[in-house]
Amino acid sequence: MSDGTIDAVPATSSTPAPVPAPTPTVPRRRDRWALIAVLGLMAGTAPLSIDMYIPGLPEMAQGFGVGDVAVQLTLTAFLLGLGIGQLLIGPLSDSRGRRTLLLAGTVGYIAFALLCAMAPSVGVLVAARFFQGLLGAAGVVLSRAVLADRFSTREAPRYFSYMAMVSGVAPVLAPLVGGVIVGLAGWRAVFGVLAGVGVVLLVGILAFVPESLPPERRTAGGIRRSVAAMGRLAVRPSFLRYLAAGTFTACALFAFISGATFVFQEIYGLSPTGYGVMFGSSCVGMVCAGLAFGLLARRFAVDHLLRAGVLVALGGTLVLLVSRLCGVDGLAVAWISFAVFMIGMGTVTPAVMTSLQREGADTAGAASALFGGTQFGIAALATPIIGLLGSGVGALAGVCAAAMTLAATTLLTGRRVRATR
Repeated sequence: MSDGTIDAVPATSSTPAPVPAPTPTVPRRRDRWALIAVLGLMAGTAPLSIDMYIPGLPEMAQGFGVGDVAVQLTLTAFLLGLGIGQLLIGPLSDSRGRRTLLLAGTVGYIAFALLCAMAPSVGVLVAARFFQGLLGAAGVVLSRAVLADRFSTREAPRYFSYMAMVSGVAPVLAPLVGGVIVGLAGWRAVFGVLAGVGVVLLVGILAFVPESLPPERRTAGGIRRSVAAMGRLAVRPSFLRYLAAGTFTACALFAFISGATFVFQEIYGLSPTGYGVMFGSSCVGMVCAGLAFGLLARRFAVDHLLRAGVLVALGGTLVLLVSRLCGVDGLAVAWISFAVFMIGMGTVTPAVMTSLQREGADTAGAASALFGGTQFGIAALATPIIGLLGSGVGALAGVCAAAMTLAATTLLTGRRVRATR
């Protein structure tokens, strides 16, 4: 070192090289749209499984000779299975990988859809719906986890909005198709169609959804470590705030869905097909809002868009509640209120998914499981409330407005707390 410079010390085997942080395995451009389409269908299995048979609930109650509450339990059972399934499958996928669980769950979803179509009693149907939700949860929870695996946090909002748009087609088409099927062939035929959708999804997964979590990126220590990661997320304040907001909005959404079919058919006199037209047209606004979110997320903070969506959805429920209290409610008011509510939800859904997967990026499966499990589990408890309160307009509007008020309070209170730090 006679020239005054310091020679570089060569690396030796005793000097460990730094381990780079795992990076998303971004698919090639030509494969992205096929992947997003299949992930959207995976996420759309839940609204398809709900919205397609909702127009047949009144006919189902008459056929089995039971009341509204009994047939609404078929929705509660599905949501409960969907919630539990996500809590199990999400963290398991962090340690075992995504694809095998996804294929097994899809096959199980198909089998129980066929059992629902042949159910001899409402009790058997409730049980079959639970297991359909339990196994169908694989597609819902892993759609979010696979997308988080494949795209960076900067790209994720755009692709979450695209996925939400694809899955948003489900609530647009499902009630329309379901209403026609119920009118022509009865409610049992709906579950035959759902089994066919499951087959299409299975083929799409085999063709376009490779394993997105290679062994070197999986959670070491097995399922216990994955569940522990989920526990850590559950007490992380920033994650918990978004989780609470997403759960309250889900309660409002599923309470609205479960009660609306009786309100619009039994109180306002719409046929199953007419209800499908009303529901589908309202959901067009949700799809457009999802598209707008994908564009606006490039310029505005996701938190700002989330709060805006929650306030719009809250406004829709308040319009229905106030009009009912003033005695001026009717089909047109209810239809407009529902449409405004769904527009707000079109922004809320991708915004919540983006925020939660961002906060839990280190364990995407656990983050997705906590969101989906809590969301659908508590929503399962919310849906029978409408039936117990009488399935009237006032009960529907009151429950939904209360849930959306809690969601808005959670977000706005969290904002003030952070501002004072």
